[in-house]
Formats: sequence, structure tokens, C-alpha cells
Amino acid sequence: MLAYLSLYRKWRPQTFDDVVGQEHVVRTLKNALDARRVAHAYMFAGPRGTGKTTLARLLAKGLNCEKGPTGSPCNQCANCIRIAQGSSVDVIEIDGASNRGIDEIRDVRERVKFAPAEGEYKVYIIDEVHMLTTEAFNALLKVLEEPPRHVVFVFATTEPHRIPATIVSRCQKFDFRPLAPDEIVSHLRKVAEHEGVSVEAEALELLARHAGGGMRDALSYLDQCIAFGQGSVTQAVVAQALGVVESQRIEELAESLAAEDLGRCLLLVKEVADAGRDLRQFAADAVRYFRDLLVLTAAPGSDRLVYLPAGARARAREMAGCFSLSRLVEIIEALGRAESDMRWASTPQLSLELALIQLLRGEARGEWQALARRVEALERRLETPGAAPPASLSAAGDGAREAREQPEAQGEVPAGKEEAIPAGAAAAPGPGGEVSPEPAVGDPQLLALVRSQWPRVLEQLRAARFVQQEAFLREGVPAAVQGDTVIVAFSPSHRFHQANMEKDKNRQAVEKVMSQVFGRPLKMRAVLSSGSGPFPSPADSGGPRDGEGRSPAGPPRSVTPERARPGASPAPGGGDEDGRAAVPGEPGGEPIDPAEIDEPIVRAALNLFGGRITRIERTEAE
Repeated sequence: MLAYLSLYRKWRPQTFDDVVGQEHVVRTLKNALDARRVAHAYMFAGPRGTGKTTLARLLAKGLNCEKGPTGSPCNQCANCIRIAQGSSVDVIEIDGASNRGIDEIRDVRERVKFAPAEGEYKVYIIDEVHMLTTEAFNALLKVLEEPPRHVVFVFATTEPHRIPATIVSRCQKFDFRPLAPDEIVSHLRKVAEHEGVSVEAEALELLARHAGGGMRDALSYLDQCIAFGQGSVTQAVVAQALGVVESQRIEELAESLAAEDLGRCLLLVKEVADAGRDLRQFAADAVRYFRDLLVLTAAPGSDRLVYLPAGARARAREMAGCFSLSRLVEIIEALGRAESDMRWASTPQLSLELALIQLLRGEARGEWQALARRVEALERRLETPGAAPPASLSAAGDGAREAREQPEAQGEVPAGKEEAIPAGAAAAPGPGGEVSPEPAVGDPQLLALVRSQWPRVLEQLRAARFVQQEAFLREGVPAAVQGDTVIVAFSPSHRFHQANMEKDKNRQAVEKVMSQVFGRPLKMRAVLSSGSGPFPSPADSGGPRDGEGRSPAGPPRSVTPERARPGASPAPGGGDEDGRAAVPGEPGGEPIDPAEIDEPIVRAALNLFGGRITRIERTEAE
């Protein structure tokens, strides 16, 4: 009684024409055999299950066939039969993972000297050759450089980057590609017909997707499903036998995300978990599906770039129209992180649920993302003539209007002062780095968004340990937007801060944080304001400031050093209980204006770290 042969062994290609895919490799090897232009060493590199070892055996069969060397072995002679059965003494297969030491390679180096016993060539097939040690590669190098004429080496590997360049340079290298889903489905259908097995088209598509481009895995999965389904293979049978999720479940997840139905998404995750399916595999399949939607959206007509079977592509195009490119990227990143976290999580279901909640709840994703989506919806609505903005966008409009009206509401425009740079104005540098208001060039909505989220930018700078940059930036205010550049204006008294923020290191740190906060690449330019207009600072915690960064409790005094000395003549009007006037720098006096301090170091320290001087003490030496 004949022993049962698995489908993989039973349907192993016996000729070059039986190989599925790898057309460039098959054509090159056949032509080389027919022309007797055989190299002394070959390297087959590619994913698992793509036919590397199979083609190595076919190459050995073509070399040692009694009609050979030939690209069309007869499969009838004794050499072809023995090679197909794996009993030929001239074809030596070595597992590089278990024979990776220098002693095994030294043994090979001694054996290659002997002539073949049955055929014309002695063929050494070393599988997983990247597992050899460095010493083993060094021992192999000499014999590989000058092998005997009757020896041919074939190296198979899934990680060619781990092989020394000295070995690769002495081989003819062939790269094997993963098989397309359509190729796997076609071959599995052919196998099922010959085996007399009923297989649904959806089941074949699910098998091809789960095989990941490897024909060996696909045949093994089909063999397992035939045994489980007792001769009838359906999509439910494949899902139960392999623990994978049906393609309908992936489409249901996409529909729920498009409809922003969080309850349905969470219920779907629970159903998949209750059915005993692997949630991590479910997340990986979802990432692959949304990747196909992203490709179909970004590059229409690029059907060859997707892994979906031909029958599912029409439905995928319809589904892709429900998402924007940025939304697809966001979904792929969130599900990809969840799939990675589930590997180590004690409760994988929670990781996937958190990812879905973050995707569908604007407050969890950040206010700026919710606002960006509202603005997007508003732009689409405004494209239709006569359409009124939806009520849901009132919050965005109120936020922008509040940001524009904030300086006036705080009463920060003293009489006789110049107005601040208006929202949306482009800041044009003038002499000395100053700027003047110009007609609006940028996006007023973006400027309103930047101003409303400016405290968050400062918080993120401090959280990212950019403390110095945050201290400098607190003295500026976003005054305008010019293209993708945010203009941050500083008052003339903060020239030190503006100059430091123009340094590449500080500017790039701020641009990095801004891009993270606003979800788009933004640049920053620090400028000085023209004149002494007011500049509200997000760092203010106790009321408005004037144009010089001081509290507007009263007009600044013109204090000279003589008045600051003890015993100086009191100013007329007002005084303390002794009748002496309140002098800046004395106990009970008003804060000293930083601009009137003669020491540059003290002035710079005040501008950098804030604070004020309310008392001056002098020693006897003075």
C-alpha cells in the first residue's frame, strides 16, 4: 500500500515548465543549460516557499540527465528518477542551519575533489546558507573561488544581506519574488480539480492571502483544509482550520470605520475574539487591506500593486472612495501599532480596542485633528454654490473668531500705539530684521488654529526637553502665516530671544514639535515687530502686557542711577510713611525697568528667564 503524499510533495514541479512564477529565473537557467553555459555557483535569494530549493533540484536534474545538460530533462532516465526521489549520490543537500560550523565545510572542501559517481556533475545544494558562521564562510571561500570543473554549488537563502560580499561576488545571484494572489489561486484551483475536491472561490482567495506569497504554504494550508472539511472547502472551513478571519469581517471593519460607528467596531472585535480567531492576525490582515485601499486611492489603475484577488478589487475601489489619503494613513499607522503592541500585551483585545477608540474619537486624537476634519468638511461644503456651512462647524468658526478678537478683548492696544500685525498678514522683513504688516497672503484659518494651539506647542516643547527653546518662544506670538511658514513676532525689547530662535538648532526643534502638534509639516520664522505694537504672549498668566513685555499697571518711570542710590532726593508727590518718595530699587518701591539697567548680563538674564528687580542693596565698598 502506497503511503500518502502531501499535496506539496505530490505537486512538486518535475520540469522547469511546471514552476509557477519566477519566469526570469526559469528562462535564464533553461537557456544556460541548453547553451552549456553553466556557472560554478548560483545563489537563489527570496522569501520562503517561492521555489528556491525546487529550482536547485531541477538544475541538478538538467545537469545530470542522460540527454543533458539540457533545459528539458526527460524524467525517464535513471539519473532523473534518482534526483526526483532524493537518492542520487551526486546531489548533496546540506542544511546550513544545522551544519553551520567550520568542520562541516572542511568536510565539503575535501569531498569536492572526488569525481561524480553517476552523472556528469556533482551538485551541492546548501539551504539557509546565511546561517553559516564567519569561519565556515572563510573555509568555503577558497574552494568556491577555484572549484573543480565537475562541481556546481547552489546556495539558497531568505536573508542574502547576511552573506559576505566575497561569497556573493563569486555567484550568479537570482532574486525570487513572492507569488501574486492570482497565481496562487489559479494553481490551487488546478490542484483541487485534479484531487476531486470542491473549493469555493472565496476560500481560495483567503488561502492565497494567508499564504503570504508562498506556494508551499498555500498547498500545505489547502491540504489541511481538505482534511478538516472532509473533501469540501468553504471560506468558513478555511477560517476555522487556520484560525484566520473571513474577508467579509475585514470589509465590515472598513465600513464601520467609514461610518465612524465605534460601537460596531468594538462589537466586531469581540465577535472575532469569541470565535477563537487570532486578533493579531486580524489586525495584520486589516493593515494589509487598508494598504491596498491606500494604493488604489493614491495611484488609480495600479491593480498590479495590490494583493487583493481580481474579484475583490472592484469592491475595494468603492470602499477606497469612502476615505481620504490622510485618513487611510492614520488608520494604517494606528492598526499597525496595535498589531505590534499585541505581541507583548497580556490582553491583546484591549490594544486593538484602544486603537479603534483613538481613531473614531476626535477628543482622544487631539483637538487639532477634529478641527482639521471640520475645516475639510467646510471646504467641501463651500465647493457647492449656495450651500450653508453645517452646524457642526460652528465651533471651528467660533474658535477662529475668538483667536482673531483675543488681543482687543484683553485690552492690549494702548492709545497712541501701533496696531499688532493683523491675523493672516504676511510678515515681510525690513532693515535690521524688523517686519511690517502687509496684505494677507497666508491662511487665516490656519493662523487661528495655530494661535489657539500655541500653548500646546509650548507644552510639547517642554515635554520634549526643549526647555531653552520654550523659554525663548514664550516671548513671541504667532503673528502671521505665509504659505507653510508661521511667522512668530517678537517686540524690539526681545531682540535677544528673536536672534536665538533664528538659529538652525532652535528653529528646527520648534518646527519638529509644530509638525507633530498640527499634523502637517510647518516651518517657523522669528522676526522683530516694527514699532512697539502689543504682542500677547501665551506665557502670560496674570493679565496683559504692554509692548515692552511689562505689566501695564502704570506708565514706566524714567529712573536714573542717581535716583536709585540711597539718600537721593525724593521725587515730588507721594511717599512712604516717613514722607520719602517710593524710589525704584528701594524696599517698597516699584520694579525697576529692565531697559534702564546698565549691566548687559543682568538685562539678558532678565529677558531670558523673566522676573523683575524690586530692591537694590549696596555694600559699604560702593
